[in-house]
Amino acid sequence: MQSIKKPIRITCAGASIVQGCGASDEKRYSWPGQLAVLLGPGYAVCNAGAGGAPAAKPEHGGEGSYWEREEFRKGTDFAPDLVLILLGGNDANQRSRITPAVFKADYAALIEAYRALPSRPKVVLLEQTACHNGDGRQEWVEAYANPTVRELAAEKGLAVIGLEAPTLAHPEWHNEDGLHFTDAGYGQLAAIIYKELLKLL
Repeated sequence: MQSIKKPIRITCAGASIVQGCGASDEKRYSWPGQLAVLLGPGYAVCNAGAGGAPAAKPEHGGEGSYWEREEFRKGTDFAPDLVLILLGGNDANQRSRITPAVFKADYAALIEAYRALPSRPKVVLLEQTACHNGDGRQEWVEAYANPTVRELAAEKGLAVIGLEAPTLAHPEWHNEDGLHFTDAGYGQLAAIIYKELLKLL
């Protein structure tokens, strides 16, 4: 008798861009929701996005820290084979308390927390998406968040999926707040991530 092949389990960890804030139906139209459709029945996708969450730990100034959110536990309990992490925007927004060094250290610790799970998942980092709201956030995404994400990927030998450049070039993918995305915009993110994952899986 042939054994039944289990689906590859993917946890999508992060903040509001992972959660799908701004979508008409977060479960269906967030990028994890749309990625699940693209990947098909051989994969199970857990949306572990927690709006407003930074990677910095609460004891290091991270207000609403991902470490203490229910979604973090949900994503680890999912026993993933692969973890996609998209964090950094809220750390940059809280930069008066969260220095780049703190962000990097706590993000690195988060990566290792996933790597230490019994399922021993592969970890892939995602760049923070661009901002088009004109309040200066894009400068901090460019100067603070994504350089650290890329440094960590290089230091730990992890793949990183670039999301800043394509979203900077396509403001129409965003909804009215210039930060989050329309249903179609999240679909574009899902397509980019799917294309890169095909090279890794």
